[in-house]
Amino acid sequence: MPPDSRLCAKRGFKDQVAMAAPRPCSKTPSMSSLQATQSSSMESLESSMSTSEVTTGEAESARLATVLQENAVLKSELEILKLKCRNLHEENRRLRKPASILREKAQLEQTLEQEQEQQISKLTKKIGRLEKDVLGKQSTLEKLRREKIDLENTLEQEQEMLVNKLWKRIEKVEQEKRELEAKLGATPPPSPSDRNSPALLTSRIAQLSAEVDKLRRMLQHTETQNREKVQQITDEERMCGRRTCVSNGDCCGRRSDESS
Repeated sequence: MPPDSRLCAKRGFKDQVAMAAPRPCSKTPSMSSLQATQSSSMESLESSMSTSEVTTGEAESARLATVLQENAVLKSELEILKLKCRNLHEENRRLRKPASILREKAQLEQTLEQEQEQQISKLTKKIGRLEKDVLGKQSTLEKLRREKIDLENTLEQEQEMLVNKLWKRIEKVEQEKRELEAKLGATPPPSPSDRNSPALLTSRIAQLSAEVDKLRRMLQHTETQNREKVQQITDEERMCGRRTCVSNGDCCGRRSDESS
């Protein structure tokens, strides 16, 4: 029983006792009348207490039913709020996932762009260096070609001069040889001299023949050296041309890769 209902019951009981208490009068009541009065007051007190208890119990049961109903309503509202909260969490997760993917994609694109810029700058510098090398090699090749032409002309002139000189000397030696042979075949004069003796003429012919052979060997050796020099210059020019072509091919290949 609640404290308020108990307090009300006590007050009602006191009021009833006070009402049932004997009032002073001029005459003293009898014993039987007192007992009857007390019994009636007790009955009225018990009936009032039972009535108050019934009303208090009904109020408590009604209040309990109300509280239980409110509790059920609150539980249902709590379940609804939980479902809403769960749905909101799932929706938030779904919304965050595309945002994180977009951020990662943007970061990857930025990183890729930076790497591409670095690679392009490196390749541009390398292409610049290769172009400078190609230009330098082309200028060197042109210089070598001019030097080759100059050397060929110089060698040709020297060879012609040497050949002409050798042929003149050979012709001179052969002329002397023929003259000596003619002198040997002719009859000696009556006053012989030591210069025109057959032994001296024979030794002179042998000496001139040896000199002619030596000059011919020198001519052959000079021609061989000239051919070797010309072949060496041609090989060097061919190697420089190949290197230039390879460098140009690498540059063209890299440019085509960059453009693609």
